[in-house]
Amino acid sequence: METKRITSIIFVLAILINVQSLSLEKSSKSLRCPNGNGSVPAPIAPPAPPAPPVTPVPVRPTPTTPVKGDGNCKANETRFVSGVRYVRVVIPKRPDNYLQISQLVVKDVNGVNVAVKKPASESKIWSGCPAKVAVDGVAANRDGRRAPDAEGINCNLAIVDADPSGQPWWEVNLVEDYSIKQIIYYNRIGWSYRSIGMIVQLLDSSRNVLGLYEITNTNQIFCIDTI
Repeated sequence: METKRITSIIFVLAILINVQSLSLEKSSKSLRCPNGNGSVPAPIAPPAPPAPPVTPVPVRPTPTTPVKGDGNCKANETRFVSGVRYVRVVIPKRPDNYLQISQLVVKDVNGVNVAVKKPASESKIWSGCPAKVAVDGVAANRDGRRAPDAEGINCNLAIVDADPSGQPWWEVNLVEDYSIKQIIYYNRIGWSYRSIGMIVQLLDSSRNVLGLYEITNTNQIFCIDTI
C-alpha cells in the first residue's frame, strides 16, 4: 500500500516537472522570437535629433533715395551688393542733359572689373559715340575723337544724346549675377559739370533696384562704395 502511494506521488511530480519545462521552453521561444515568425527582429533605431531652426535670410529693402557719396572709396570697405546683373546710369530731366562716360568700371568682391567688353546700350547715341566705348577696358578720362577702329568707331567715350523732356540712360549687361563692391566713373575731360546729379542704379536680373548712388561733384574720377 505504501509503495503504491509513493509511486503515485512520484508520477504526479513527474507530470508537474514536465509541465514546468514546457512552460519555460515556450517563454524562452517567446523572448527570442517575439514576432512569431522564427526571426530575430532588428533593433529599433533611436529617434533622430530635431532639425535645427531655420534662420530666415534678411531681405534687402528696395532703396528709394540715392546714396550721396563724396566720390572717394574706402580702402577697407567690405560691404557689397549681391545679385547684380545690370548697371544703369540715368541723368535727370534738365537742359543740356547729355550723359557722358569715358569709362565705367564695375568691380566685384575680388576687385575684378566685370563690365569689360560686356553688352552695353543707351537711350540714344550721339554723333557716333556708342555705349560700348565706356566698357572697352581703357580706364582713363578721355575726350574727343580718335582714329577709327575696325568697326569704324572714332569716339573716345560714350555719349548719350540729350533729352530735356526725358531721362537719358546708359546701361551695361553683366550677363551673369555678381556681388558688386565698387563702381568707378571716369568723367569726360573738360565737361565734367554735366555729370552732377547722375544716378547709378544696380539692378537684378528682373530689373529690381538693388542700389542707387548719386554723382555729387565734378571729380574726374568718382568712386562709389556699393553699401
